Amino acid sequence: MKTFVIFLAAAALTLAATDPQATTPAQPPAKKKSTAAATTKAAVKPAPKPTYQPLTIPKEAVPNGNGGFSYTDKAGKKWLYINTPFGVSRAPEAGSSPDSPSLSAKAFDQGDSVRFEQATPFGTRTWEKKKSDLTDDERRLVETQTAPAQTTPTAPAGQN
Repeated sequence: MKTFVIFLAAAALTLAATDPQATTPAQPPAKKKSTAAATTKAAVKPAPKPTYQPLTIPKEAVPNGNGGFSYTDKAGKKWLYINTPFGVSRAPEAGSSPDSPSLSAKAFDQGDSVRFEQATPFGTRTWEKKKSDLTDDERRLVETQTAPAQTTPTAPAGQN
């Protein structure tokens, strides 16, 4: 009990020593400004309204199979919307979907199906599709890579 009383007295002395009103002499009251000047200052700086509106997925957006949404705005630009843990994210839609092969992909005809290989930063990506299930981009890629080369007939060496 004695230690509690000593601790309480020490705390009171510490607070009294750090109280700024207790150590400074009394100052005369500040002059009041005219009421006209006070009201003009308040009228000059209105509270700014927040301009940020959180991004939302438009009601007209069409859901994709991968959890995202496609939307075409009034100007005709296509957008992809995705729900992330940090809110909605929007990006312009690329010319092709992520599943369509790019020009760097290679196609290998395997009879009724086609095997595709594409180099990525994480290694080679390989997938296989039936010829009946190919997209237009994949079909175009197969046709360009499997088309027979147009060569002009040449005479054997030594015959002119």
